[in-house]
Amino acid sequence: MLNRILLFPYILVCMILCCFHLCIASQANQHSLIYIPLDSRPCNQQFPKLLAPIAGQNLIQPRSSLLGDDRKDADTNELLYWMKKQPMKQAVSVISIDMMVFGGLLGSRSYNIDFNRAKKRVDKLFDYLLEVKTPIYLFGSLTRVAPTASSKNNKFYVSLIKAINIYYKIKYENRRDLNKDLKHVLRRVPELEFNHCLKVRERNLKIHQYIIKKIKNLNHITYVVGQDDARKKGPNIYESFKINQLAKKKNLFNKRFFYVHGVDQLGAVLLSRSMLSRLELKPKVYLSFSNSRVPKSTNRYESINIGKSVEELLSLSGFELTQEESRAETFLFVYGKSSYHERTSFQSLVEKKCRQGLLCALADIDFDYNNAEGIGTRQTGCQKLLYHFLEKQMFLDLSGYDSWNTAGNTFGTVIASLAMCYIGIKKKDLFSPVFKSQWLIHRLIDNSGFLYHARQEIRRLCKKKGYHPFDLSSRQKLDVENRTTSMMNSFSKSVYIKYLQDPILKKHGRKMALVNSKYVYPWSRVFELDISFQLK
Repeated sequence: MLNRILLFPYILVCMILCCFHLCIASQANQHSLIYIPLDSRPCNQQFPKLLAPIAGQNLIQPRSSLLGDDRKDADTNELLYWMKKQPMKQAVSVISIDMMVFGGLLGSRSYNIDFNRAKKRVDKLFDYLLEVKTPIYLFGSLTRVAPTASSKNNKFYVSLIKAINIYYKIKYENRRDLNKDLKHVLRRVPELEFNHCLKVRERNLKIHQYIIKKIKNLNHITYVVGQDDARKKGPNIYESFKINQLAKKKNLFNKRFFYVHGVDQLGAVLLSRSMLSRLELKPKVYLSFSNSRVPKSTNRYESINIGKSVEELLSLSGFELTQEESRAETFLFVYGKSSYHERTSFQSLVEKKCRQGLLCALADIDFDYNNAEGIGTRQTGCQKLLYHFLEKQMFLDLSGYDSWNTAGNTFGTVIASLAMCYIGIKKKDLFSPVFKSQWLIHRLIDNSGFLYHARQEIRRLCKKKGYHPFDLSSRQKLDVENRTTSMMNSFSKSVYIKYLQDPILKKHGRKMALVNSKYVYPWSRVFELDISFQLK
């Protein structure tokens, strides 16, 4: 009898502890997202990882070694095995089709597997996704051209792009008058490479169409296709028409199927959509441009104008566009090429909203393309705008900032940052101002430090030493990384000490510093830099 009496409180305590642990686990899963990135580049792997903690979100993604790189595609079977071990039935999932079917973005541009084999991989993935009833966001890329630019195809790459464009015009517009032009261009392109490129495009188009048909009756799955490096008259225009036509026929278009311009920003964009949707939030955003010409202009990597591009990404991200400032909960400011008067007026407007304590994000798209490619030295309007806010000690008051290499990429990360700040403010216990500061400083170091300053010097170094900037050996890569680290540490420390210490000290009540800084090229090229550091 005594044993039974003692046993009862023991069982009661166990039940209480069990319920407590289940509650904690449930709460953790409530703010978790399973993420399979497009590839292992920083924009796809690192950016969402830095963004999620701003709103207290737990991003679960495969370790880098599972994702492959520019010389080796990921093992899709290993990734599926990894995925099955994650709490997908309790968490939202964002999954790259390019990664799960082709082993990454570069794999999707090669013809290592034919359509039937790719289709089997899609089926294997969907066999598991059918068991998962929580929201799933799949995203894929609409191929720009195959293969990826490299030292091996440097001689014929541009001609290959021209040949594909002419071929599609002949095929879809019945432009027989271009046959002679095609033959002339093909003299500079290996026949095998041209045929390979056509096969890749045909296979990828069929895979997109197959997935659209598969999600027809799966209400928990949304599919997003991004047009990679779009051109107004590029070959993917015809392919996009076919994909969108099928989605409209299946009554999925802009419901559970979305088509946007750009692909590298989709991880961040779908992080925003998934989190806002799960918390049943739809923030109202007011959109403001530095002048009336900006929304009508077209970025060189997009086939629609800037105004439409940012609106489609805002919609996909889970925001509601409003024309009334008084109703807006967030503000997105877009700076394009502007006069001195327009820039100063724009600066004053952003300052005013920031001083009012409003959630304001800044997208700078006045790109100096030569500089971004590591050639020029001109400080563009957007760089002048950036340093204005640094000098005013207002940079860390922003809820998002970016000036990446394309408008779509820039908008994607800025909007996601704005969403994470909004979620954090709405759910006060989730917001982390330190992680927000870390993200903004990361974008400052990457954009201004690397893209607009260091990369041009690194390109010169490669040329001087006879290195190919898109095809470095292991020894060359280490040499370039050491030089980059020296340059980036110097830039980061000088900018941080001059512009950022005081506001951080005021906002968080203690002195903070950049520690554990690392600068690594994840691929064998000097195009993307993986930047990591901590605020301590």
